[in-house]
Amino acid sequence: MIPLQANLRENILTIQFDQGWYKEVEEIIEQDAMTIPRFEGYTLENDRLMSYNKWIYVPPNEKLRNLILSEARRKVYMAHPGVTKMRENLRPLFFWKE
Repeated sequence: MIPLQANLRENILTIQFDQGWYKEVEEIIEQDAMTIPRFEGYTLENDRLMSYNKWIYVPPNEKLRNLILSEARRKVYMAHPGVTKMRENLRPLFFWKE
């Protein structure tokens, strides 16, 4: 698994905080109303990072998604193993809708 760099985590947090979906989920969590089907599986970690079923939720932000992919490619031990393997390596960490 790829370790998540602190600055990448901060970038994700910053973009999440500015997103409307984050604010909706945060409000539902605070109301303890997570039984609404479209909100099931979302949680907020201690630093308020939003996760979906234990994956870090990545907002629909092309710049952020490219940063995550670049960070994964940059790792020396990754050596870009190919698209399929790279996807497998990132899947346990991140969630985003296509």
